[in-house]
Amino acid sequence: IMFCWGDGSSGQLGLIFENVSVPIAGNIFSDKVTEIACGEQHTLFLTVDGRILSCGRNSKGQLGRQNGDSKLPDIGLPN
Repeated sequence: IMFCWGDGSSGQLGLIFENVSVPIAGNIFSDKVTEIACGEQHTLFLTVDGRILSCGRNSKGQLGRQNGDSKLPDIGLPN
């Protein structure tokens, strides 16, 4: 379970596309996440098996997928 809060307008919280002022808990992925890296409007997750999952704004391809594709749920990238 991960806790998230803040500006989620670009989907960077991984749960919803809106702002969250109080921390909320959620199971974002079925994979076990070992590390999290946050950008201004995107988030990357490293799973225990080495996959990278991403969510949020993707205007410059920062999620590792085609520009502009920022839909949830997130995709996995090979390690």
